[in-house]
Amino acid sequence: MRTFGVIYVSLWLWGCGSKSEPTDTSTQTEISTQTETSTESDTATQTSTETETATETETATETETATETETATETETATEPEPDPVDCEAIGSQEVDYETLYGFSTAEDFTFDELGNLVAVKNGNLVRINLDGDVVDTISVNISSGSDWNMAGTSILSNGDIVIADAGNGTVLRVGSNGSQTVILAGVNYPNGVTVGTDGLVYVSGNTYGQVFKVNPDTFESEVIATGIAGANGMAFSPDGQTLYVGSYPNSTVWRVERDGDGWDSPELLGTYGSGGIDGINVDVCGYLYATEYVQGRIWRLDPTQDPVTSEVIVTLPSGWIPNLHWGRHGNNPLIPGFSNEVLYVADRDQGRLFALQVGVRGTPQGYD
Repeated sequence: MRTFGVIYVSLWLWGCGSKSEPTDTSTQTEISTQTETSTESDTATQTSTETETATETETATETETATETETATETETATEPEPDPVDCEAIGSQEVDYETLYGFSTAEDFTFDELGNLVAVKNGNLVRINLDGDVVDTISVNISSGSDWNMAGTSILSNGDIVIADAGNGTVLRVGSNGSQTVILAGVNYPNGVTVGTDGLVYVSGNTYGQVFKVNPDTFESEVIATGIAGANGMAFSPDGQTLYVGSYPNSTVWRVERDGDGWDSPELLGTYGSGGIDGINVDVCGYLYATEYVQGRIWRLDPTQDPVTSEVIVTLPSGWIPNLHWGRHGNNPLIPGFSNEVLYVADRDQGRLFALQVGVRGTPQGYD
């Protein structure tokens, strides 16, 4: 633009016949300077406007981002409140009430998913069941080997995949959310209890030969970590993940296996509890054990920190077939309806019911939490 302004003035003077007079360079310089100044001013104004616009946009974006972050944080806080503190000294002093829930499964075991639904085999399919007893989703079809009664220990991995023992085929399956079924362990004589450790590995009890297996669900590598537990059945870890408790059916005994560095100590017998066979095992946040006496319908609570181990029957249920028991995953929060993690649910295999026990304490977080 500066060049155009100078050429225009020169042509105008030439056209007026002023050949003998030298071109007025001061006029050219003035016009050129004015034009340049104007352009620079325009540019500066434009730059200033762009800068202000960019600054305003950036500020608005930062404000929106901050608002969104704050809103997200508030939402997370609202949906995941801090649990109430637990008075472990008071455990055992309160009466245990229960409620009977209908419409569930006659399978031996069950687990809970991240949404608080119960997951179990029902009518040959692996399904999700809500608190009302309604099937809300079918994860995988035709999973049982001929009968729901052949399916045993059930647990869940951190990514939501289900691991389940097929006692009829001597295998352990990993079931994906897309319904895929993958054998992660085979050749076990009556695989029964299944639990997932904080290390992400799957632990499986072999009932017939009294073994406990450790399995990597990704590589399928496995090893036997314990032997000599006659009738090894339900299993659960201590709150610190360092002790594995194992129930024995039909011997009505409970054992513990301690971690020793990268290995495991030999199993230690804690005691004999009743005569109906100990099947399911679970642990609360205070470290107390809860065990189902399968045939008698009794629920035992043990304190393994005492020497000798103390025990009591906390309730006798109207069933002769209570195989397993688990705390819910959510449900104490009204924003996440489902099975409460402050209630211990016991399977009634006779009639496909659940007994919901108010034991006054939460369960130990599982490997998927």
